[in-house]
Amino acid sequence: ARPYCVSEEFNNTGEWIRRVAIGNFFENISGAEPDGYSNYGLSLDPIPLMRDLPYPLQLEPAFSGSPYLEAFSVWVDLDQNGFFTGQEKVFSGESSSQVTAGNLIIPASALPGLTRMRVVMQFLSASDPCPFLSVYGETEDYCIYLLGDNECPSPVGFRLSNTDTTQLTVRWNSQPGITDYLLAYRQRGTANWSTVAVQDTFFLLDALQPCTEYILQLSASCDTSSGAISPVLNALTACVNSVDNPAADSLSSLVYPNPGSTARIAWLAGTDRPRFRLSFFDVLGRPVSRQYWPPGIADDTFLLPAAAWPPGLYFILIESEKDGLSGRLSWLK
Repeated sequence: ARPYCVSEEFNNTGEWIRRVAIGNFFENISGAEPDGYSNYGLSLDPIPLMRDLPYPLQLEPAFSGSPYLEAFSVWVDLDQNGFFTGQEKVFSGESSSQVTAGNLIIPASALPGLTRMRVVMQFLSASDPCPFLSVYGETEDYCIYLLGDNECPSPVGFRLSNTDTTQLTVRWNSQPGITDYLLAYRQRGTANWSTVAVQDTFFLLDALQPCTEYILQLSASCDTSSGAISPVLNALTACVNSVDNPAADSLSSLVYPNPGSTARIAWLAGTDRPRFRLSFFDVLGRPVSRQYWPPGIADDTFLLPAAAWPPGLYFILIESEKDGLSGRLSWLK
C-alpha cells in the first residue's frame, strides 16, 4: 500500500479541528494534535458509508483565543491508489469561524471497500490535501468503508444506556438503508442465545436475573441483504447489595456508577460506622486490592482504586472489624 502524504508543518497552536460529525452515527471530538496532524484510522473503527447518498456533515473549529476564518475541505481516495487528487475532493466549505455544515456525498463510481478520508482545516482556504507549507490549521485522517451494491451497513454505536436489577436498556445510532435489527443476548457461561426483532434504535430487555453478566450482539437488515454483526457488548444487571450493622437500624452500601470506568461505594444510612475491610477480586477470584473504610473517619463514600484495573467484572467483599458481619458487591468496569 502506498503511504499517504502527511501534513507535518501545520501550526495549530491557535486553531484546530474540534469536531467531525457524519449523520447521527459518527462523531469525533478532539483537541489540538501534535504537529497539526492525526490519523484516527489507527484508533477508530472504519466509518461505513453508502455511495451516492447525501450524509449530513458538520465540521467545527476551535480556538485558543480569538476566532479566525477557517475553511474546511474533505478528500476521499475514491480509487484506493494511495493518492488524493483534485477529482477526489468530496466537500468544500466557505471560510467561517463557526460550524461548517453541508452534505457529504461519495460518488457512485467509487470503489467499494476500505479507503481513507482526509479532513483539512486551514486558515482562509483549504485547497490542497497535502499542504506541506507552514500554514495555520490542522489535518485529520479517517478510515472509511464504502459499501458495495446491495451491501447492508453494520450497526454503529451499540451501547448500554441504563441498567436495573432485572433490566438492561441498549441503544445504537440510526443509519440510512437499514430497515430493522436483530438483537441477540445470553447469560455469560451459557450457550443459548435469545433473539428479538427491533425496528427502533433502542430496546429494553426485561425479566433478567439480578447481578448477572449478559453478552449482547446486534445485526442489521436492509431491503436486500443483512449487515455484519456488531462487536460483543458485555452488560451487568444491577445487584441488590447490603451490609447489616447491629449498631444501626439500617446500614447499606452500593457501588455507583455500575458499570463505569471509575466508581465509588456510598454509605446510605446509619451513624454508627464501624471500620470495614474491603477486599477486591477479579472474575476469577484472584485478589487485586485490599483497603479499609472509613480510614479512621466517618467518610460517606469510598473511591475504588480501579484506575489501573483492566475492564471486567469485579467482586468486593466488605467485612466489619467490629462484629464480623460481611456483605458482597459486584462492579463491572
